[in-house]
Formats: sequence, C-alpha cells, structure tokens
Amino acid sequence: MASSTADIAATAVATAHHLGHLLDEPTLALLCVRAGAYRQHPVSPADAVDHNTAATQIACPPPPALDLLVLESPLTLRTTDYHQLPREPGLLANASRLQLAWEKVQQACHCGNPQLLGEAATISAIASQQLLPKPGFDAPLDLVESAGLYGLNVAHSGSIVGLLLDRRRHDVEFLQWRLADSDIAAHWPQQHLLAMVPGGVILQ
Repeated sequence: MASSTADIAATAVATAHHLGHLLDEPTLALLCVRAGAYRQHPVSPADAVDHNTAATQIACPPPPALDLLVLESPLTLRTTDYHQLPREPGLLANASRLQLAWEKVQQACHCGNPQLLGEAATISAIASQQLLPKPGFDAPLDLVESAGLYGLNVAHSGSIVGLLLDRRRHDVEFLQWRLADSDIAAHWPQQHLLAMVPGGVILQ
C-alpha cells in the first residue's frame, strides 16, 4: 500500500540500470528515505526498513498468498504532513503491541500463514488508530471479526483500508453487500478486490 515508495524504488532502479549501474538494497533504501517517506521494502520480497533513516533493514521471506478488498476514501493526507505529527509517544506506548505484530509477521512469512499475517496487520492497524484516529474505524474491524476474515491493514493516512481475505474461501459478494449496507461506505466509498503480490523491483 505504499505506492509512492514503490514508484521511487522502481524509478531509482530503472535509472541506475539505464546508466549501467546496479543499486544494492541498502543504497536503494537510503534513496527511498531521502526522496520520500519510506514505507515499503525496496528490492527483496519482504523487508522491514526504518522509515526515517533506513538504518534498520531486516529481510523476510515472501509473505503468504492472500487477497485484499481495498476500501478507498476520498480524503488524503500528504506524507510530509503525516511525518510532522508527534508519533514517538504513541509508538513507545504501543511498543509491546508492535513487537507482537512484528513477531507474527515473521512467523507468517516463514510458515506461509495468512491468518498470522492478518493478525499482525490488525494489531498494527489498531496501534495506528491511536497515532492518527480514523473516523469509523471500528466498523471495518467489526466486519473482519464477524465475517472471519484474516484481518485488516491501513495506509498511514487512513485513507485506504485493506480487508485481508481469501476470495476462494470468503464470500466477497456478501462482504460487498455488507459494506454497502453499513456506515463503512460513507468513509470508504470505493472498493477494489486485489491479490497481494510480492514486493520489490524486478528488472526485465
């Protein structure tokens, strides 16, 4: 969900390739941090990278396959504005919760378990709600629980919410009906059913 960072990474790798150079992961991560707020892995299928300095980089195996029903709001928040928010107190207050989420991410990727990944995303989303409250956040959270979905994730701005699911296992049409018949549509009126893909930049 970090489209701006994906654009930066792809542009940097393509430009370097055109000039006859290869970018290693640490260099690419640093470029992404300097060019824009770093929110996504640069080259490998799943990495964790410090959003502000790129000083911490931890590689993970590819995440398990799953789908997302992406709910989109007409509202936007500029990344630069988001980074002006005082987030450190909230992050420190949620340190144990975020540590648990990180452990679940690693387990999910090592075991190929979408349920664990959904749990990790949900824990992180709840912590994010304390940093930047999203109106109507409880409604998609309740839907995840009542429909037995894997979990939900949010973009840093809250303008995008993703319901993590398996379109072969979960009734997407029923979910869409539930969404239309609830207050959720007032906050996130647009829906997109997407498959999660491995991240990173691949030269072809």
